Amino acid sequence: MQMILRLILILVALVAFTTVGVFIFSLFARGVLPH
Repeated sequence: MQMILRLILILVALVAFTTVGVFIFSLFARGVLPH
């Protein structure tokens, strides 16, 4: 049971980290590229 909870926690952390990374990358690209 605890192993499943740990896997779910790792999966949620990966998804959150990826979302934050994409958001920061989009902001960085928008600030650098001359729109």
